[in-house]
Amino acid sequence: MEYLKQKLSMKFFFFIGLAIVLIQIPIIGDYFRIINTVIHESGHVFMALFGGNVESISVYMNADGVTHGTQSIWIICFYLSSRVYDSFVNCICIVLVH
Repeated sequence: MEYLKQKLSMKFFFFIGLAIVLIQIPIIGDYFRIINTVIHESGHVFMALFGGNVESISVYMNADGVTHGTQSIWIICFYLSSRVYDSFVNCICIVLVH
């Protein structure tokens, strides 16, 4: 527990709290959720560059999104890539904050 206290600063908790509050604000929160969906769908697109084609990307007003692509053996990687890409983008943002 002491290790976590040393590694996690108040700035970390501030930004987590700020993110939770921002997505709950009625008008502004919709835009933040859509940006998150675009980042998520771009993870699928990034993986499709390695073995397939992207046919379409759709982001809806309720912050849902879908990416249609033609993949062969990369289909599993195509589906899993968005979570890895989301984590990568979050790490980049954390590095930029420091």
